[in-house]
Amino acid sequence: MNEPLVPRFGTDAQAAMALTSHLMHKHYCENDVEGILAWFDDLFLWFGAGEGEYAAGTEAVKAIFRQFVGKVPRCNISGEHYDAITIAPGVFLCTGRLWIATDPSTNVYLRVHQRVAMAYRAVEGELRCCHIHISNPYAEMMERVRAVPPGSGGLVVLPYFAGERCPVNDEKARGVIFGLTLEHTREHIYHAALEGIGFSVAQNIAVMEEIGLPVDMVTVVGGGTKNPVWMQIVADILGKPLSIPKVSIGASYGCALLAALGTGALHSFDELASVIKPGRVLQPDAQRHSQYQKIRHVYDSLYPATCGLMHEL
Repeated sequence: MNEPLVPRFGTDAQAAMALTSHLMHKHYCENDVEGILAWFDDLFLWFGAGEGEYAAGTEAVKAIFRQFVGKVPRCNISGEHYDAITIAPGVFLCTGRLWIATDPSTNVYLRVHQRVAMAYRAVEGELRCCHIHISNPYAEMMERVRAVPPGSGGLVVLPYFAGERCPVNDEKARGVIFGLTLEHTREHIYHAALEGIGFSVAQNIAVMEEIGLPVDMVTVVGGGTKNPVWMQIVADILGKPLSIPKVSIGASYGCALLAALGTGALHSFDELASVIKPGRVLQPDAQRHSQYQKIRHVYDSLYPATCGLMHEL
Protein backbone atom coordinates (compact mmCIF):
# COMPACT_ATOMS: atom_id res chain seq x y z
CA MET A 1 0.00 0.00 0.00
CA ASN A 2 1.19 3.54 -0.76
CA GLU A 3 2.52 5.68 2.08
CA PRO A 4 0.24 8.46 3.44
CA LEU A 5 0.22 11.39 1.05
CA VAL A 6 0.79 15.09 1.49
CA PRO A 7 -1.37 17.12 1.33
CA ARG A 8 -4.05 15.22 3.25
CA PHE A 9 -7.64 15.61 2.11
CA GLY A 10 -9.65 13.49 4.53
CA THR A 11 -12.17 10.84 3.59
CA ASP A 12 -15.49 12.52 2.85
CA ALA A 13 -17.32 13.92 -0.18
CA GLN A 14 -15.77 17.36 0.32
CA ALA A 15 -12.34 15.74 0.27
CA ALA A 16 -13.21 13.98 -2.99
CA MET A 17 -13.92 17.33 -4.64
CA ALA A 18 -10.69 18.85 -3.32
CA LEU A 19 -8.65 15.87 -4.47
CA THR A 20 -10.22 15.94 -7.94
CA SER A 21 -9.22 19.59 -8.34
CA HIS A 22 -5.74 18.73 -7.02
CA LEU A 23 -5.28 15.97 -9.61
CA MET A 24 -6.49 18.14 -12.49
CA HIS A 25 -3.99 20.84 -11.53
CA LYS A 26 -1.24 18.26 -11.18
CA HIS A 27 -1.89 17.06 -14.73
CA TYR A 28 -2.60 20.26 -16.64
CA CYS A 29 -0.73 22.92 -14.69
CA GLU A 30 2.30 21.01 -13.40
CA ASN A 31 2.49 17.89 -15.62
CA ASP A 32 3.41 16.06 -12.41
CA VAL A 33 2.53 12.54 -13.51
CA GLU A 34 4.05 10.79 -10.50
CA GLY A 35 2.16 13.20 -8.25
CA ILE A 36 -1.03 11.90 -9.82
CA LEU A 37 -0.13 8.23 -9.79
CA ALA A 38 0.63 8.35 -6.07
CA TRP A 39 -3.11 8.67 -5.44
CA PHE A 40 -4.11 5.63 -7.50
CA ASP A 41 -5.81 2.71 -5.80
CA ASP A 42 -4.63 -0.88 -6.27
CA LEU A 43 -7.75 -1.46 -8.42
CA PHE A 44 -8.23 1.00 -11.24
CA LEU A 45 -10.29 1.70 -14.38
CA TRP A 46 -9.65 4.56 -16.82
CA PHE A 47 -11.70 5.92 -19.69
CA GLY A 48 -10.03 8.57 -21.82
CA ALA A 49 -11.64 11.31 -23.88
CA GLY A 50 -10.86 9.70 -27.22
CA GLU A 51 -12.65 6.87 -28.95
CA GLY A 52 -11.43 3.48 -27.73
CA GLU A 53 -9.38 4.92 -24.86
CA TYR A 54 -9.84 2.44 -22.03
CA ALA A 55 -7.60 0.56 -19.65
CA ALA A 56 -8.08 -1.64 -16.59
CA GLY A 57 -5.53 -2.32 -13.88
CA THR A 58 -3.41 0.14 -11.96
CA GLU A 59 -0.13 -0.66 -13.67
CA ALA A 60 -1.67 -0.50 -17.15
CA VAL A 61 -3.17 2.91 -16.41
CA LYS A 62 0.06 4.18 -14.86
CA ALA A 63 1.93 3.19 -18.03
CA ILE A 64 -0.51 5.27 -20.08
CA PHE A 65 -0.19 8.31 -17.84
CA ARG A 66 3.61 8.10 -17.91
CA GLN A 67 3.47 8.59 -21.67
CA PHE A 68 2.43 12.19 -20.93
CA VAL A 69 5.58 13.06 -18.97
CA GLY A 70 6.94 16.31 -20.41
CA LYS A 71 4.28 16.39 -23.15
CA VAL A 72 1.50 18.45 -21.59
CA PRO A 73 2.09 22.19 -22.13
CA ARG A 74 1.65 24.32 -19.06
CA CYS A 75 -2.01 25.23 -18.69
CA ASN A 76 -4.20 27.42 -16.54
CA ILE A 77 -7.48 26.15 -15.12
CA SER A 78 -10.56 28.28 -14.55
CA GLY A 79 -14.28 27.87 -14.02
CA GLU A 80 -13.94 24.73 -11.90
CA HIS A 81 -17.11 23.22 -10.48
CA TYR A 82 -17.30 19.88 -8.70
CA ASP A 83 -20.03 17.84 -7.04
CA ALA A 84 -19.56 14.68 -5.00
CA ILE A 85 -21.87 12.06 -3.53
CA THR A 86 -21.34 9.15 -1.16
CA ILE A 87 -22.34 5.98 -3.01
CA ALA A 88 -21.36 3.55 -0.22
CA PRO A 89 -19.57 3.85 3.13
CA GLY A 90 -16.14 5.21 2.30
CA VAL A 91 -16.83 5.30 -1.45
CA PHE A 92 -17.37 8.59 -3.32
CA LEU A 93 -18.18 9.72 -6.84
CA CYS A 94 -17.06 13.19 -7.92
CA THR A 95 -18.07 14.84 -11.17
CA GLY A 96 -16.80 18.17 -12.41
CA ARG A 97 -16.30 20.58 -15.25
CA LEU A 98 -13.58 23.13 -15.91
CA TRP A 99 -11.94 25.26 -18.58
CA ILE A 100 -8.34 24.48 -19.52
CA ALA A 101 -6.24 27.01 -21.44
CA THR A 102 -2.59 26.86 -22.39
CA ASP A 103 -0.41 29.38 -20.58
CA PRO A 104 0.70 32.33 -22.79
CA SER A 105 4.34 31.44 -22.10
CA THR A 106 3.96 28.22 -24.11
CA ASN A 107 3.18 30.01 -27.40
CA VAL A 108 0.49 27.35 -27.84
CA TYR A 109 -3.05 28.68 -28.04
CA LEU A 110 -5.70 26.23 -26.97
CA ARG A 111 -8.76 26.46 -24.72
CA VAL A 112 -11.10 23.55 -24.10
CA HIS A 113 -13.97 22.67 -21.82
CA GLN A 114 -13.37 19.43 -19.95
CA ARG A 115 -15.69 17.21 -17.94
CA VAL A 116 -14.43 14.57 -15.57
CA ALA A 117 -15.76 11.89 -13.24
CA MET A 118 -13.62 10.25 -10.57
CA ALA A 119 -14.40 7.55 -8.03
CA TYR A 120 -12.57 7.22 -4.71
CA ARG A 121 -12.51 4.85 -1.78
CA ALA A 122 -11.14 5.42 1.66
CA VAL A 123 -8.02 3.37 2.44
CA GLU A 124 -6.16 3.74 5.76
CA GLY A 125 -7.38 7.28 6.34
CA GLU A 126 -6.78 8.53 2.79
CA LEU A 127 -8.83 8.64 -0.38
CA ARG A 128 -7.50 6.57 -3.27
CA CYS A 129 -8.63 7.16 -6.82
CA CYS A 130 -9.99 3.98 -8.39
CA HIS A 131 -11.69 5.34 -11.52
CA ILE A 132 -11.21 8.27 -13.89
CA HIS A 133 -13.52 9.07 -16.78
CA ILE A 134 -12.55 12.01 -18.98
CA SER A 135 -15.39 12.95 -21.30
CA ASN A 136 -15.22 14.95 -24.49
CA PRO A 137 -18.15 17.42 -24.65
CA TYR A 138 -17.89 17.60 -28.43
CA ALA A 139 -18.20 13.84 -28.76
CA GLU A 140 -21.21 13.91 -26.45
CA MET A 141 -22.84 16.63 -28.52
CA MET A 142 -22.22 14.60 -31.65
CA GLU A 143 -23.88 11.51 -30.22
CA ARG A 144 -26.92 13.45 -29.07
CA VAL A 145 -27.73 14.82 -32.53
CA ARG A 146 -27.56 11.52 -34.39
CA ALA A 147 -31.32 11.05 -34.12
CA VAL A 148 -32.22 14.55 -35.41
CA PRO A 149 -33.69 14.22 -38.92
CA PRO A 150 -32.56 16.18 -41.99
CA GLY A 151 -33.87 19.72 -41.79
CA SER A 152 -33.70 19.75 -37.99
CA GLY A 153 -37.47 19.97 -37.62
CA GLY A 154 -37.82 23.07 -39.77
CA LEU A 155 -34.83 24.93 -38.33
CA VAL A 156 -32.27 26.65 -40.56
CA VAL A 157 -29.04 28.32 -39.40
CA LEU A 158 -26.93 30.81 -41.30
CA PRO A 159 -23.51 30.19 -39.70
CA TYR A 160 -22.24 33.70 -40.28
CA PHE A 161 -21.20 34.37 -36.69
CA ALA A 162 -17.94 36.06 -37.72
CA GLY A 163 -18.96 37.42 -41.09
CA GLU A 164 -18.66 35.14 -44.10
CA ARG A 165 -16.23 34.57 -46.90
CA CYS A 166 -17.21 32.73 -50.06
CA PRO A 167 -19.67 32.84 -51.61
CA VAL A 168 -21.16 36.01 -50.01
CA ASN A 169 -17.89 37.78 -49.08
CA ASP A 170 -19.56 39.95 -46.45
CA GLU A 171 -17.68 40.86 -43.28
CA LYS A 172 -20.89 42.33 -41.85
CA ALA A 173 -22.91 39.16 -42.33
CA ARG A 174 -24.57 37.93 -39.14
CA GLY A 175 -25.66 34.53 -37.93
CA VAL A 176 -29.35 33.67 -38.19
CA ILE A 177 -31.37 30.95 -36.45
CA PHE A 178 -34.52 30.79 -38.56
CA GLY A 179 -37.70 28.89 -37.76
CA LEU A 180 -37.08 28.47 -34.03
CA THR A 181 -40.08 27.27 -31.99
CA LEU A 182 -40.68 26.05 -28.45
CA GLU A 183 -40.59 22.52 -29.81
CA HIS A 184 -36.93 22.74 -30.75
CA THR A 185 -34.18 21.52 -28.44
CA ARG A 186 -30.49 22.29 -28.18
CA GLU A 187 -29.91 19.18 -30.30
CA HIS A 188 -31.99 20.70 -33.10
CA ILE A 189 -30.00 23.94 -32.94
CA TYR A 190 -26.64 22.16 -33.00
CA HIS A 191 -27.77 19.88 -35.85
CA ALA A 192 -29.07 22.85 -37.83
CA ALA A 193 -25.75 24.68 -37.34
CA LEU A 194 -23.87 21.68 -38.76
CA GLU A 195 -26.32 21.59 -41.67
CA GLY A 196 -25.82 25.32 -42.24
CA ILE A 197 -22.10 24.81 -42.79
CA GLY A 198 -22.91 21.92 -45.13
CA PHE A 199 -25.24 24.14 -47.14
CA SER A 200 -22.49 26.78 -47.32
CA VAL A 201 -20.08 24.17 -48.73
CA ALA A 202 -22.76 23.24 -51.28
CA GLN A 203 -23.04 26.87 -52.36
CA ASN A 204 -19.29 27.07 -52.97
CA ILE A 205 -19.31 23.86 -54.98
CA ALA A 206 -22.21 25.21 -57.04
CA VAL A 207 -20.08 28.26 -57.91
CA MET A 208 -17.26 25.99 -59.08
CA GLU A 209 -19.60 23.91 -61.23
CA GLU A 210 -21.17 27.03 -62.73
CA ILE A 211 -17.78 28.05 -64.14
CA GLY A 212 -17.14 24.62 -65.59
CA LEU A 213 -15.24 22.88 -62.79
CA PRO A 214 -17.09 19.63 -62.11
CA VAL A 215 -16.72 18.16 -58.62
CA ASP A 216 -17.16 14.42 -58.28
CA MET A 217 -15.66 13.98 -54.82
CA VAL A 218 -14.81 16.41 -52.02
CA THR A 219 -11.65 16.00 -49.93
CA VAL A 220 -12.10 17.35 -46.42
CA VAL A 221 -9.49 18.15 -43.77
CA GLY A 222 -9.36 19.83 -40.38
CA GLY A 223 -10.85 19.25 -36.97
CA GLY A 224 -14.35 18.76 -38.34
CA THR A 225 -13.31 15.43 -39.84
CA LYS A 226 -13.26 14.02 -36.30
CA ASN A 227 -17.04 14.41 -36.19
CA PRO A 228 -18.51 11.58 -38.30
CA VAL A 229 -22.07 12.82 -37.83
CA TRP A 230 -21.17 16.20 -39.30
CA MET A 231 -19.22 14.66 -42.15
CA GLN A 232 -22.18 12.46 -43.07
CA ILE A 233 -24.47 15.50 -42.99
CA VAL A 234 -22.18 17.31 -45.44
CA ALA A 235 -22.02 14.28 -47.75
CA ASP A 236 -25.80 13.98 -47.70
CA ILE A 237 -26.30 17.68 -48.45
CA LEU A 238 -23.81 17.62 -51.31
CA GLY A 239 -24.91 14.29 -52.71
CA LYS A 240 -21.22 13.61 -53.28
CA PRO A 241 -18.67 11.32 -51.56
CA LEU A 242 -16.38 12.84 -48.97
CA SER A 243 -12.77 11.70 -48.90
CA ILE A 244 -10.98 12.07 -45.56
CA PRO A 245 -7.18 11.62 -45.95
CA LYS A 246 -5.16 9.53 -43.55
CA VAL A 247 -3.55 12.76 -42.32
CA SER A 248 -6.50 15.10 -41.86
CA ILE A 249 -4.59 18.13 -40.53
CA GLY A 250 -5.57 21.16 -42.57
CA ALA A 251 -3.70 24.36 -43.39
CA SER A 252 -0.51 23.72 -41.41
CA TYR A 253 0.06 20.36 -43.12
CA GLY A 254 -0.57 21.94 -46.51
CA CYS A 255 1.91 24.70 -45.73
CA ALA A 256 4.50 22.10 -44.72
CA LEU A 257 4.01 20.23 -48.00
CA LEU A 258 4.39 23.43 -50.01
CA ALA A 259 7.54 24.28 -48.03
CA ALA A 260 8.88 20.83 -48.86
CA LEU A 261 8.19 21.51 -52.53
CA GLY A 262 9.78 24.94 -52.37
CA THR A 263 12.96 23.68 -50.70
CA GLY A 264 13.39 20.71 -53.01
CA ALA A 265 12.46 17.99 -50.51
CA LEU A 266 9.61 17.25 -52.91
CA HIS A 267 10.27 17.74 -56.60
CA SER A 268 6.86 18.14 -58.20
CA PHE A 269 3.18 18.55 -57.47
CA ASP A 270 2.69 14.95 -58.54
CA GLU A 271 5.13 13.85 -55.86
CA LEU A 272 3.39 16.12 -53.38
CA ALA A 273 0.04 14.55 -54.25
CA SER A 274 1.49 11.08 -53.69
CA VAL A 275 2.30 12.03 -50.10
CA ILE A 276 -1.40 12.59 -49.33
CA LYS A 277 -2.60 9.09 -48.54
CA PRO A 278 -6.30 8.19 -48.72
CA GLY A 279 -8.07 7.43 -45.48
CA ARG A 280 -11.78 6.73 -45.64
CA VAL A 281 -14.63 7.73 -47.94
CA LEU A 282 -18.14 8.58 -46.81
CA GLN A 283 -20.93 7.94 -49.31
CA PRO A 284 -24.03 10.17 -49.40
CA ASP A 285 -27.43 8.75 -48.55
CA ALA A 286 -29.74 9.27 -51.53
CA GLN A 287 -32.90 9.61 -49.46
CA ARG A 288 -31.44 12.19 -47.10
CA HIS A 289 -29.94 14.07 -50.05
CA SER A 290 -33.42 14.29 -51.57
CA GLN A 291 -34.76 15.69 -48.29
CA TYR A 292 -32.04 18.31 -48.18
CA GLN A 293 -32.71 19.32 -51.77
CA LYS A 294 -36.29 20.22 -50.78
CA ILE A 295 -35.12 22.74 -48.16
CA ARG A 296 -31.98 23.99 -49.86
CA HIS A 297 -33.86 26.96 -51.36
CA VAL A 298 -34.75 28.19 -47.85
CA TYR A 299 -31.08 28.38 -46.93
CA ASP A 300 -30.14 29.98 -50.25
CA SER A 301 -32.86 32.63 -49.86
CA LEU A 302 -32.17 33.51 -46.24
CA TYR A 303 -29.06 35.65 -46.68
CA PRO A 304 -30.41 37.76 -49.59
CA ALA A 305 -33.59 38.32 -47.57
CA THR A 306 -31.77 39.50 -44.43
CA CYS A 307 -28.45 41.02 -45.49
CA GLY A 308 -29.87 44.54 -45.66
CA LEU A 309 -31.04 44.29 -42.07
CA MET A 310 -27.71 42.76 -41.04
CA HIS A 311 -25.89 45.84 -42.30
CA GLU A 312 -28.08 48.08 -40.16
CA LEU A 313 -27.01 46.40 -36.92
